[in-house]
Amino acid sequence: MRGWFDFMAGSACAAVERGGMSRAILLPWQERLFRILLALVVVLLLNSAALWCWTRTPDPPLTYYALLLFHFALGLVVGVPFTIYALSHQKRARSLSDNHAAAWFGASTAICGLLCMGVGVYMFGLAALGGAVTRDREWCLYLHRFTAWAMPFLYALHMRARASRLAPGRERRRLEIAATTAILVLLGTLGVGVRQVLASNAEFHLPPVDPYADKNSPFFPSEASSSTGGVLPVNLLLESQQCAQCHADIYRQWSESAHHFSSFNNPWYKASVDYMRDIDGPTATQWCAGCHDAAMLFPGIMKMKEKMRLPESHAGVACLVCHGIVEVKNTTGNG
Repeated sequence: MRGWFDFMAGSACAAVERGGMSRAILLPWQERLFRILLALVVVLLLNSAALWCWTRTPDPPLTYYALLLFHFALGLVVGVPFTIYALSHQKRARSLSDNHAAAWFGASTAICGLLCMGVGVYMFGLAALGGAVTRDREWCLYLHRFTAWAMPFLYALHMRARASRLAPGRERRRLEIAATTAILVLLGTLGVGVRQVLASNAEFHLPPVDPYADKNSPFFPSEASSSTGGVLPVNLLLESQQCAQCHADIYRQWSESAHHFSSFNNPWYKASVDYMRDIDGPTATQWCAGCHDAAMLFPGIMKMKEKMRLPESHAGVACLVCHGIVEVKNTTGNG
């Protein structure tokens, strides 16, 4: 247990010779802080493993989102003591030891940790503001995962370099074996992770084309169509407020309903459509728009890149979307 703690805590129990004196690398308060960090990081790693298992699930359960929020909160909790420990430990270690390899690997571990937390905060902020980690931002996710993997890998190298300066004996051998084993295991996990990413078939693709959808329709691949078969006036489906003149109570209920928030005023829906557009192109998003974005689909503006600035993108399923239906060709739906 002593050798394992030396490996994890940066040889806190080991000492270095400097100026004829034997001095511990970690002060007592630093050792206590590391113990707290160690417990938090273990929980964070277990939480990360659970998130990884659900990453490629098309429809993850609510537990996934709870774990995601917990992941972010715990990352913030770890951030402050991690920064204090890394800076104070590096300063003291440099004053006591001339082991440049251990210092370099230790500093690299700290940099990876700070970068991992910074990218994580960026991604969470992006999601909170209604954005999404689409293909052009996918580097954030991979950088976050890579730095999370690199931290223990660099730390194992740090301890391997630290072990090389210990006096020959059982303690040194145990630390060398522990560090080398960790390095090999982490290299193995890297190989597995890279293989899964390369072999993954996680890209979102549309199901087989609905036989009722008209490939020549301006609304394809959606089944929805207008009575003329062509586009409709832009403001036609934005007139719900006029209905409020006679149906104020119904309008109030609609304005707070899921129908109203079915379009890009719903951040979860927006993230899904942004991802679909990034993977399958703008035409594919019309498949969703048949139900969610009639105010953009029928005027022919769903494929516009800057549609978020238009009022139609926040119209949702307005009154005339349902009350203007003149024919139902089939009831198969797309669910």
